[in-house]
Amino acid sequence: MEAGVAPPNTDAQQLAATSRLREHNMSLPTGNVVQFEAASRPAACRRCDLGGICEALRRGADGARRGGAVQRGKLLFRQGEVFKGLFVVRSGSVKTSTNATDGVEQVVRFHMPGEVLGLDGLCGDVYHATATALEMASFCRISSEELDQLLTRNPEAARELLGLAGRELVAEQGRLALVGQRAADARLAAFLLGLSREYARRGYSSTEFNLSMSRQDIANYLALAVETVSRLFTLFCQSGLLDVERRRVRILDIDGLRALLGGGQRQSVASS
Repeated sequence: MEAGVAPPNTDAQQLAATSRLREHNMSLPTGNVVQFEAASRPAACRRCDLGGICEALRRGADGARRGGAVQRGKLLFRQGEVFKGLFVVRSGSVKTSTNATDGVEQVVRFHMPGEVLGLDGLCGDVYHATATALEMASFCRISSEELDQLLTRNPEAARELLGLAGRELVAEQGRLALVGQRAADARLAAFLLGLSREYARRGYSSTEFNLSMSRQDIANYLALAVETVSRLFTLFCQSGLLDVERRRVRILDIDGLRALLGGGQRQSVASS
């Protein structure tokens, strides 16, 4: 692409098109998803966990990646659906959750731009969780057919995919250890510190960010009551750890949050 020429179908154009549909009360094509062809966009691709796999596909002349946009509360895929490919969040945020037979939801993970969804679909060719947009979100998708073709001819891409799957496993092990062994304030502190690290890793501010997930979703994820989460946010603010305005969070004392995880000098805010 020539220098100075904006790529077609940018995120702003995609989301603006979706907004126009919504303003005119028009239905979205293909169910919940507005479709577009995702061309090369280096700014977004630098933060993408599937960047290497996408590049391998591009070198193999498999064409542009397929993508789209979803409104808040809409699904990218549903638990039990046939695996149709991997998704990468380009903008916005998405939660994945499972539903038991009695309908009880368990939030599994929150995904921000650059993160991959649908890796669980590689097990049994069905998705084992539901992916729901927490806000207006855009994404890229690599189809299952493209993925199969690539993995049979490119060992490096296969290793990259295994690494991503391993990272998912480590993250889930960490969450289980957190909710099983930590006090309530330590759970919330660890959650906020994890978001801080992830935002920093992707080139965003590590101390000021929006929480697109609801307090209910955070409580579900941390195995706490929503009232406990709300109370802890208030206590964290009163203790000088955070400044919270609606969903905007600013970390004022990151060492204080770390101290709540153990080994620090700061007293637990829950007992202060």
